[in-house]
Amino acid sequence: MTPAEPATAPTGNEAKGGREPALDPRVRQWLLVALLLTLVAACQVSVLDGGFFWDDFPLIVDNQAVRNGQPLASWLVDPFWQAGAMLADSRGLYRPLTMLSYRLDWILHAANAAGFHATNLLVHLANAVLLVIVARRFGASILAAGLGAACWAALPRLTECTAWISGRTDMLALLCVLIAFALWPWDHAAGRSARKQVAAAVFAALALFCGLLCKEVAIAAVLGIGVAELRRWKSLDGPTRLRNAVVLAAALTPYAILRVVALGKTQSPAEVLNLPMRLLRVVAAAGTYAVMLADPFRPNAQIGSATKPDVAAVLIGSLFLIGLVILGKMVWRNGSASAVAAFAASVASLVMVMHVVPMPINVMAADRFLYLPTAFAMLAAVQLVGPLPAARRTPVAAAIGIASLVLAIASYRRIQQWNEPLRFWLDTCETADAGNYVPPGQLGVVLQEEGYFEDAALMHRRVLTLLNATGHHGSARWRTAETNLAETLAALGQYEQARQIWLRAVEETPTFAFGWQRLGRVEAWLEHWDSARQATQQAARLWPDNPKVGNQLDAIGVWQAIAQEMPEDSAADRDANLAFARARSLTLLGRLPEAEHLWKRLIETSQREPVLLEAYRFYAQDASPRQAAWALARIEKSPLTGEQRDALRLVLARRAESSARVEPLLPRVRAWVQRMPESS
Repeated sequence: MTPAEPATAPTGNEAKGGREPALDPRVRQWLLVALLLTLVAACQVSVLDGGFFWDDFPLIVDNQAVRNGQPLASWLVDPFWQAGAMLADSRGLYRPLTMLSYRLDWILHAANAAGFHATNLLVHLANAVLLVIVARRFGASILAAGLGAACWAALPRLTECTAWISGRTDMLALLCVLIAFALWPWDHAAGRSARKQVAAAVFAALALFCGLLCKEVAIAAVLGIGVAELRRWKSLDGPTRLRNAVVLAAALTPYAILRVVALGKTQSPAEVLNLPMRLLRVVAAAGTYAVMLADPFRPNAQIGSATKPDVAAVLIGSLFLIGLVILGKMVWRNGSASAVAAFAASVASLVMVMHVVPMPINVMAADRFLYLPTAFAMLAAVQLVGPLPAARRTPVAAAIGIASLVLAIASYRRIQQWNEPLRFWLDTCETADAGNYVPPGQLGVVLQEEGYFEDAALMHRRVLTLLNATGHHGSARWRTAETNLAETLAALGQYEQARQIWLRAVEETPTFAFGWQRLGRVEAWLEHWDSARQATQQAARLWPDNPKVGNQLDAIGVWQAIAQEMPEDSAADRDANLAFARARSLTLLGRLPEAEHLWKRLIETSQREPVLLEAYRFYAQDASPRQAAWALARIEKSPLTGEQRDALRLVLARRAESSARVEPLLPRVRAWVQRMPESS
């Protein structure tokens, strides 16, 4: 008889009938937060498919400091827009940390736009997580904080920041000020030691300072904390009041000094408006933002006109501002110091983009300007609403979760528009104010990049007519449009017309370094070698740190030698070998329109493999997407075989992809152009 096995006490699971223990409610709520944020990330990950866009080119791609680096001190004393980079009147900006982030991205990813977009996406998700952390610190439940952050992160209007690399300024500013809000010694930090509170205040001030170095709007957070300190002034002792005032001043003072050093006299001239007109514009901007907040599903890159306040927007703005005043009084009386800070920061960051101070933009409002106001509004809301009764938590959470899903899907669709520049600008043209010159100008730039030079030239001429009709003739905006036309004319081989435009540009703006460089290039295409050297030397004097200018100056002698050895056009018409030699020379000279004409003829007439290989290489490397699409159709019928043909076909197919997306949109583009004012 074997001894009986000792009896064992039932485990906790067995005692409860074998069921697994339920997850802690807080764990379930954190899992829900993680699920919602994962949903937001999944809907926005397609930003990685986007390229460089709009201001990304002068700000990043063509910026020698970003590409080649410079000493740290130079970053701290340089304005946002580099000298010679552009003609737009928006150089009175100072955002060195944002520029440093672009430099870091360039070190890691070079010209791969996907790496820059990945940084934007990660910063956006980090901001969503920080919103949860800060809201929790302010007393919100995990569920309320998570749902609020997910709903905020999914807003379609905020995709202007995530999908546009240049929109990173607002995102980095929010990242820094949220860290400051998390660190600041609020009322609920009273249990900490004095030393820890001082350390927290100092690090919060450092975060605020970093936020200011990312974008000027971070000053709204400083104001928000300052208002909160006034709110609890009587409850603080003298040393605490002094400490908090000193650390806030410590965040602002070095920033103000650096800004003055960096900008000096480069500030854009302020627009002169009488007081009634200024107030009208401010109220109209408030109304425009109120409508945008009420309708998050229709984002737009160009909203309203700063010069033509809408009557309906003025009426809505009046009610909106009254409502903010009433709500502000309620928050002041009933809210905690942190709620007051969040509400004040939300209002301040909105007021800063309501044209109270002149802004170098032609629109009434912009989606990206809502990035900070909506985040701070969410922080205030989750504190003011308070805990819900248990019976209402599930249906409210379900409703907000569904809303987040709908918003995330709308954001996904908007990102797809950002990833197709031609469709993006065409849609913007059709919805923007009739006097807005930016969308058609950018549409012309995209058409040029895709190789539709005739359409691009017509678009740029219509933009110039529009600018002339709206009183901008001779302005920096006019000059930008005219130089876009010059680039398009050069791409069409109309070098003399392009030369005349560049000549006017540098005569009217002698410090326009880019204009001198392009004038030197056009003079070289026209084989005016002395003029080419003189113009490029002037560009080098104005833009000494730009290697492109130096390279162009060194290359002029080489180009001159190539041009002297190049067969004449008439001889190339009679002899295929001379045509081949001339096509190669024209390619080396950068006279691509003429080169493309000869390469096209050689593809159509030659059967020699070396000639065809070089011709198709031209279309794979130097031609436009539209021209690459033509070559792709021809290579299938060419006598070329083997791995070289297959490799060229793959490259041509990649270059021709965008052309396949452009062709279906051309009828809409041309129909819209016909509705613009005729060129004068």
